[in-house]
Amino acid sequence: MEHIMLTKLRDAGCDMNGTLERFMNNEMLCMKFLKKFPQDETFMEMKNAFAQGDAEEFFKAAHTMKGVSGNLGLSSLYNEMQPAVEKSRRGELPSKEDMDIIEKQYHEIIKIIRENEE
Repeated sequence: MEHIMLTKLRDAGCDMNGTLERFMNNEMLCMKFLKKFPQDETFMEMKNAFAQGDAEEFFKAAHTMKGVSGNLGLSSLYNEMQPAVEKSRRGELPSKEDMDIIEKQYHEIIKIIRENEE
C-alpha cells in the first residue's frame, strides 16, 4: 500500500510514479529523500537573492531548486521554477507575482511532507 504522502503529493500535481521509477520502485528510499526536502536551504537562498535583487545568485539557487524539484517529481514546483530560471539566466529577476506563486507551491509541498512524515 502506497504511503499517504505519495498519494497527497500526487493529488497536488506531483509525478510520484516517475519519482518511484527513479528510485527503482523503492518507496522507503524515495520517502527518505522527500523527507529531506524541507531541510534543504536552497529555497531560502533563492528568496534572499530575490529580496536583494541579485539575479546571479538567484539563478544559482533557482537552477538548483528546479533540479531538485524535478528529480523528486515535485512537478507543480518544477513547472513554476522553469520560467524563473530562464529569466534569471538572462540576468533578470522574476516578478513579485511569479515569486509568490513559486512560494505558494513550495509551501504546499512542504506542508504535505511535514504533515505525513510518519
